[in-house]
Amino acid sequence: MIHTILAYLLILAFAIYFIYDFFKCQHTSVTTDYYYLSFSTTSALKGLAAIIIICHHFCLYQFNHVDHNLFYSIIPKNGGNFALAIFLFLSGYGVTKSELSKPLPFIPFIKRRLWKILKPCIIISCITLVCYSLFMPKSITPYDVKDNWLNPFLVEIVQHKYSTGLLGEWFITKMDWYVYTTLVLYLLFFLTTIIKKRKGRRYFEDKRIIMLFLLIIVYYVICCQIYPHSKAHYYRNLWAFGLGATLAYKPNLLSKKRNFVWCVICFSFLLLFNWAREGSLYAIATAIAILILIFIGRVNQRYDIRNVYILYLGSISYYLYLCHRTVYNLLWGNGMLNFILFVCLSLFLGVCYFQLHNIIQRCTRRI
Repeated sequence: MIHTILAYLLILAFAIYFIYDFFKCQHTSVTTDYYYLSFSTTSALKGLAAIIIICHHFCLYQFNHVDHNLFYSIIPKNGGNFALAIFLFLSGYGVTKSELSKPLPFIPFIKRRLWKILKPCIIISCITLVCYSLFMPKSITPYDVKDNWLNPFLVEIVQHKYSTGLLGEWFITKMDWYVYTTLVLYLLFFLTTIIKKRKGRRYFEDKRIIMLFLLIIVYYVICCQIYPHSKAHYYRNLWAFGLGATLAYKPNLLSKKRNFVWCVICFSFLLLFNWAREGSLYAIATAIAILILIFIGRVNQRYDIRNVYILYLGSISYYLYLCHRTVYNLLWGNGMLNFILFVCLSLFLGVCYFQLHNIIQRCTRRI
């Protein structure tokens, strides 16, 4: 229970500082007719979401030690759900804004958008293999790791149970689900760009938005058919990517009174669907994510984030997300599991991976 209380305190402290910095600075640098969220605010939101997710995962893996009342269950069961919805929203928002400012054909899109997501995942996976080989006790088996809610794939590789088929399986099913899903959503988004903005052609944004949501629905249905419910439930937050793209195309959508009724109907349907499909806690998570995104969007019309530490945390958030489970595995495997140590090491490795990625990028540009 103590680690759950510490998780609450960490998230609360970060949220209070986040809000304090938000209201401290008058918002003057962004034209709100074009942006729903400024670049600095999206970066800060990523940092907040990453902190919530690593706390959620630590408490989830220790769920047997959590007092199972509503208060103590919020972080283990709900934290990652609304934080991942925010991550997916920001992914949809960011890729749409980038496409609007600089449209890319397919090959440059693959190199710039998809490779940007996949490359850090590959780098961190390779380093994790080395760390597991050096520091993971040989007595730990993939089955032990799996019983501890963690992906056993890298342990299998370390124990020389690798093959071409296993590597293919990693890319299709065992790669981090968020990474894999983001890659698929980016490809679906690229399909919508076949609808071009031409002179005299109206409502191209509406057509792209409708096409994107239809593709997302098809993807969700396919996942529900292929995966058992324990896996398919990961995809319940796909709507957030579509909402992010929508508000990138139409930043004033939620502020127009004539759209209010339609937005309420759509959000109500989404909440009811999640309630029926996943249960009340997941519906609550959806509501929390929506309320946070609406609140931040409205406030961002006047105020913005300026704190360098919050912005830096946002810049390393993806690396923090990718590496924190490696830290958990190693601490757990060596009997050193401690919440504060876990958070500190995850932040340290997130910074290291971020700097390593920047060094690799600079070196490849020179070659």
